[in-house]
Amino acid sequence: MHTVVAGLAPNSGLLGNTLKENALVDQWTHYLESEIQALLHPIARFLRNVIPYHKPSDQLARERLLRPLGVIEKHLSTRTYYVGERITLADLTSAAVLALGYETIIDKKIRDDHPHTLRHYNTIRGHPALQDVWNPTNFVETAKQWTPPPKAKDDKPKAPKAEKAPAAPKVHIITQAHRNNELP
Repeated sequence: MHTVVAGLAPNSGLLGNTLKENALVDQWTHYLESEIQALLHPIARFLRNVIPYHKPSDQLARERLLRPLGVIEKHLSTRTYYVGERITLADLTSAAVLALGYETIIDKKIRDDHPHTLRHYNTIRGHPALQDVWNPTNFVETAKQWTPPPKAKDDKPKAPKAEKAPAAPKVHIITQAHRNNELP
């Protein structure tokens, strides 16, 4: 969807300046969404108790996140931006997607292991034209872990159970055929 919106301003350069750059921007944008965002969102939902916690899924997503982080770390080790020499939609997507990770599970150790990714994040988030768009990032020192939601305290006294009403009397329908003993 954001590719369509960025395409409304073709001279902005957000989609690259050539067909090849456009394809690379699209590739990186989809990679970030499908390989990083797709892992971060369930973890964030677990942490916020939006969905029921499932420990194997949480642990698997955390483990799998390191591979795509390694891919972007390697790519950004020789580049300032994902594509070309200007900010593109891929860079904006990366900064938006990684913000959730940096505030939940991408802790100091992971950030230290991925310095180029962090440098890129800070470059995009600190760009003068974008500073008013982003909220400050609250980097976690250690990855957040799931905690069960607090049990709701029921301060209201329990109402006494209502007694069962006596069963209604059985009603027998007597028809003219019964009265005349005409039934077999």
